[in-house]
Amino acid sequence: MRFHIIFAFAFAISLAVMVNASAEPDVTMVQVNPSQVDNQVDEQVDFQGDCSICQNDEDFSYFYWNSSIDGILKEGISSGEIMFSKMSSEFTKGSHDITLQVKDNNGDWSAIDSDSTTGLQVDGKDGSSDIDVNFQIDPPLVNLGESAAFRACEEMLPEPLPCVDDLNAQLSFDWDIMVEGSDGWEDLGNEEAFTKSDFSIGNHTVRLVITTSDGDSSDPETAQFTVNPPLPIAQISGGSTDFVVKEGQNLSVKGKCFDRFMAEMSDCTYSWSLNEANGNNPVSTFSTKDIEVTDHLYEIQSYRLTLRVTDSNGTDSNPVIAMIMVNPPNVLPDGFITVTPDPVGSPMNSEYYKGMNVNFDASSSVDSDGQIVSNEWFHMVGQDWVSVSQESVWTNSFDNLGFQYIKLIVTDDNGAQSVPASISINIIENAHPTVALILSSENGTHYFKSNVSDDGTIASFAWSVNDILISDSRNTTWIPNASGDYVVKLVVTDNGGAVTEVSETITVLVNVPKSFVATFSSKEIEVGGSVVINFTETNGEVKFFRITVTDVNSPSDKVEYSTSDTTYSVKFTEAGTYTMDVEVFWADGIAQEGLADWYGPTIKVGGGGSSTTPDSSGNNETTLTEDDLPSVPFIVALLVTSIVAIARRQR
Repeated sequence: MRFHIIFAFAFAISLAVMVNASAEPDVTMVQVNPSQVDNQVDEQVDFQGDCSICQNDEDFSYFYWNSSIDGILKEGISSGEIMFSKMSSEFTKGSHDITLQVKDNNGDWSAIDSDSTTGLQVDGKDGSSDIDVNFQIDPPLVNLGESAAFRACEEMLPEPLPCVDDLNAQLSFDWDIMVEGSDGWEDLGNEEAFTKSDFSIGNHTVRLVITTSDGDSSDPETAQFTVNPPLPIAQISGGSTDFVVKEGQNLSVKGKCFDRFMAEMSDCTYSWSLNEANGNNPVSTFSTKDIEVTDHLYEIQSYRLTLRVTDSNGTDSNPVIAMIMVNPPNVLPDGFITVTPDPVGSPMNSEYYKGMNVNFDASSSVDSDGQIVSNEWFHMVGQDWVSVSQESVWTNSFDNLGFQYIKLIVTDDNGAQSVPASISINIIENAHPTVALILSSENGTHYFKSNVSDDGTIASFAWSVNDILISDSRNTTWIPNASGDYVVKLVVTDNGGAVTEVSETITVLVNVPKSFVATFSSKEIEVGGSVVINFTETNGEVKFFRITVTDVNSPSDKVEYSTSDTTYSVKFTEAGTYTMDVEVFWADGIAQEGLADWYGPTIKVGGGGSSTTPDSSGNNETTLTEDDLPSVPFIVALLVTSIVAIARRQR
């Protein structure tokens, strides 16, 4: 009977060879024979299992058998150790869920499911407690820094395994751990399920006691939990997972070794394996930190490159894998030249003006199996090609007449250069535009027109009056706001950059109605304050403004000022009452009728106290001082002031 079982198992193993080693591991068969025993009778129990990676130790990393009641039954690092036997007397009474779980060299665990789980019924004797302490540690072996899940009763996987008959019972959980080398228990947790990662290296014992709400406690149950030293971390070329090369292209790959804190270690050893991705046929192995694999990529296909590192303690890393895709040989790039702007004459002649900027653009170049990484432009000088630029666009103007020859070579990301692309252009003289002005006016509006001819096309117009730009159109209009002589200028530029400038002086008479307006910032100020006079609302051409300041208490004392500015400021430094006569004098010498050209406000300084004179400071600001006021008999001045005040115009 046992021979038939072993033969069937061997047949299953032969089928498993066909499984792709790169897939995530799967447990494909578990069997316990016999499936029901009595722990009071010595009887051999055989455990058999198979998995998708069990036939390839290169992909196999670790396995363990677990009982939902008794914990780990068997563990190891070789697939050849998966089959084993135990005596029935070693099992605790109860219904055991027996699971097999395997880990591949990528650190991936197989799932706990119906394919990896079977049952074992153990009859006989057990402890006196009515509480079944069912728990699991997943996985029961970790490396330092990795996490393990601790689950009991209803939280167990793949299916809950109740610890008491009453599913609504309130249970408390007391998890403890005895660390290897110590003689005491340490608290581990008090939940039905939890995850932890802060363990020390060693073979530890985990204990669980379950207590009901009535105070009944279970017998303690234990399981082994192993924490191995931390795995070193392997890395390929800074973490790259894919390489795409073309047949014959060089490929150098670098390896690195880190500790669990990602600090690079210098004392690691390296183990590389190169396999065909399709079929997993071995190609080569390497043992240096950095490797050159070009000579081993002999066909257009995919390869799998695997790296393991081993630290100074002899601990192996999980493997890291990079895929290498070898594509057909490199195809040369194609260089294309685009010239802008358009030729000045017929496109067929490719004519450009002497001194005109011409752009040679390589951006239309293509590489069908990669990308363009560099450009190089050449210009034929005499009989020699001279390198002139490595930019995508080369801009140049040419001073020599005749044909100019340009060449472009582009390089792709594999270092292959294109066949040179070339082009020629013909440089010709550029005649300046011929420009004539046609100027006219009607009802105050001036019309500026141009008569222009050129051997190419006109690129721009620029009209200005007295060097102030007014338009960029071919023809324009202008309305002046003051009389005078004006220089009208037109600058014409053609598409070759040739410039023609013409100008003409015109005399303008503007009939603007006169209107004198003066406003005052204040008529009651403190000592030291200023009165600012604003003429900006005045219309008409002004020759100047005259301002006369008179002390009311001494009418003969007057000070006159004149200005052509649009604002004027007078600062007063002494208290008193002052009259201010402001007059306009027009450029044409013709005064308006009546008081239209005059303002006369009264200014009170410091409440109108004793007669003193104002002070001055600042630009366009006059200081009225005592020395500015000449002496005149007081009675005569008072009479004149009284008469003027009757008709004083104020604003």
